[in-house]
Amino acid sequence: MVRPSLPDPSPPKPQKGYPLSHPTRVRPQASTPASSEGPGEIPLDPPVMIKGPMRIPVPAFLRNRDGHFLMSLRCRVEKDGSTRVEVMDSSGAPTLDDAVRESFSGLPWYRAEVAGQPIAVTVRLTVEASWEAGQESIDWGGRIPPME
Repeated sequence: MVRPSLPDPSPPKPQKGYPLSHPTRVRPQASTPASSEGPGEIPLDPPVMIKGPMRIPVPAFLRNRDGHFLMSLRCRVEKDGSTRVEVMDSSGAPTLDDAVRESFSGLPWYRAEVAGQPIAVTVRLTVEASWEAGQESIDWGGRIPPME
């Protein structure tokens, strides 16, 4: 007796480069209305950062003291999942802003989609961290900051 092969239940693995779509997204069916939010409104599947940076370098001039910062980044996630990261609300130290921006640049994202079609969107990331005197970098550990 020949048994039919079952489909692999694991989510698809991203190919080289940026992944295209979040593996657990539910796609709308053709016979299902696109939205229950009202006429003309289609729900957005927002972009998802896959993994944050492992470390954020502390600029040399700030290493001699304890420190803390809070800042916002503007992340433009394109249709192909690539990103452009800019400082939105500064920490007050331009060198620290640049270090944080560079740490979050080039990270992999799942793109945003509307009705299964990729779209480019801009999101805001709020980044807050502290360090102790003598510390060369902040151990971020790949965490994903809150997104608005």
